[in-house]
Amino acid sequence: MSRKTKQGLILLAILVMPSLFYVILSSGEHDIGGMPYYGPREADQSREIKKGVPDTNYYVLPSFPESEIANGKSFDWSSINGQIKVISFVHPDEEGFRVMEQMQTVFERFSDKEQVDLLTFYLGETLNDSTVNALRKGYSPNNKNWRLLKSQNAKTFAFEKLLIDSESNLEIDWFNTIVLVDQNNHIRGYYDGLQYVETKALMDGIKSLRFVEYRPVKSEEDEGK
Repeated sequence: MSRKTKQGLILLAILVMPSLFYVILSSGEHDIGGMPYYGPREADQSREIKKGVPDTNYYVLPSFPESEIANGKSFDWSSINGQIKVISFVHPDEEGFRVMEQMQTVFERFSDKEQVDLLTFYLGETLNDSTVNALRKGYSPNNKNWRLLKSQNAKTFAFEKLLIDSESNLEIDWFNTIVLVDQNNHIRGYYDGLQYVETKALMDGIKSLRFVEYRPVKSEEDEGK
């Protein structure tokens, strides 16, 4: 095979692979890389996937809890609308910091990706500058992409909104669960925050959700044809 032929094949692969990868990952509007949706769902008779087959309305997080950052200032959840959210909890004991280690790995991988936000609820008594400084000795919370939050309703949020107890099927304490939420606030994954092998699965899930941003969008003119 000549050098020019090899170069041509490489160029062709560069041009074709993104579209091919998308086709592999997405078989429809609601199926990104085969990732599941969690929570209740219902058929939407007003839309069809194909003739005679109704589309599905998936569970959407109805709300987020009132939360504060370390300086006592309220956190504005609307500031991360449309973002991929990785939600975790840190309990002030040694085991809880294993969750922080996984979050640190995810932070380092996606810290330069604007579509991804990490949110960690601190479950200790007080979230203040001393707490943050202690956590920052080994980890990077309260950066642009990773916020350390305090909420009186963190547990209620975990059970009633994130559905950790009813949907996760993980045999761990609820506060050791990491939850992946997509751009439209659908729950897409639960991960064991105590098992380091789960980090790769979590990052693969984030990559799949980010890839949907590259979907070709038809123009209104194309839709009318």
